[in-house]
Order: sequence, then structure tokens, then C-alpha cells
Amino acid sequence: PEFTMLELYQAYADYGDMMALTEELVAHLATEICGTTQLSYGGREEIAKAILGEATSRGYSDQDATATLSTALQESDLIMRNNPQGWNGIYQQDTSYPGRDNVNTNISEFFNRLDIKRASEGASSDIWKNIFWLQQAPSIDTAENAFAGGRQGYMDEIKSKLTEAQTMTATYLYDRGGYLMPNEVGTNRTKKPEPV
Repeated sequence: PEFTMLELYQAYADYGDMMALTEELVAHLATEICGTTQLSYGGREEIAKAILGEATSRGYSDQDATATLSTALQESDLIMRNNPQGWNGIYQQDTSYPGRDNVNTNISEFFNRLDIKRASEGASSDIWKNIFWLQQAPSIDTAENAFAGGRQGYMDEIKSKLTEAQTMTATYLYDRGGYLMPNEVGTNRTKKPEPV
């Protein structure tokens, strides 16, 4: 068959109940078929897409998402690495990160902690300083103080991969031919020529 469709109804259930049921169904099938509900990403492209997907699902701007990708490129070149000094994964996390040896958890825990930093009173409006704070001096009270008292060269290091991150973002995030913005005509954000 060309497609398979499942339609079901539940008495007295609203859309929230149906969403929960669907999530349980997919999780159960994934566990039965694959043995896990965790996705695994193999190559750099898949990891870049996972990082950009995580960033956009959390409401990060394009520029902020690109900064998180640039950081991952600098930290590990998007390869799950275990450093002899004890830093593991895409974002080279220490032992305080649960599940740091799983690529999906490594990415989500980086964002969980970055979200906490960004929502705190000590946050900076500059995403780079918030990343610096998280990665270099998380116990300092503000992003500005962490940056002022930290190893300044780290900022240059994470920004050194910005051009590659911008290229990956343009390729993987917007390679859909364009999309509609609210109250606008179709907008091509890929900088690629429109199809004729």
C-alpha cells in the first residue's frame, strides 16, 4: 500500500488526551522495535540538525541557534568525544551532566543549562557571553562577571567556527525553499535563487 492510516476515537477525551495517547503509542513502538526511545545521530550533519532543531524548538533566534552550533563545532567538531581530562561529548561536559555520553542527552542537557542561565538575573543579552558563562565559569554570579574574570581566548575559540556554523544553519535549517512569515508574502531566507 502507498500509505497506512490509523484513525481512532476515545469517548470523553480531548485533544490533550489524544496527544498523550499518540506519544505513548510512538514511544511503545520505538521501544519494541528499536529497544529505546532515544534517537541516535551518526554524522556531523545529523548532529548539526539535532542542535539546530533543539535550539529552534526552544525558541532560540537564528543567530542564537548558530552560536550554539558554533560552540559545538569548536568543542568537538560535532563528534562524540571523550577527552582524557574527563570532558565528554559534543559540548565537552563534565561529570555533573547526566547522560553526557549519549549524544541526544548531551545536546539537551547543554540547552537545559543554557536556558537556566539565559532566564536568570545574571544573564547577558549577548548569547556568546551566556555560552561563555555556562562553559567556562558556571558558578560565577553573572555572565558579565564570568566573562570579565575568565579566559578571554575561549570567546575567540567558540566564535572561530561561526562561518562554518552559519553555512550549516543556512543549509540545514532553511533548505526548504523558503517559508511564510506571519502577515508576509513567501520569504526566501536561504539566499538561494527562487525556483522558476
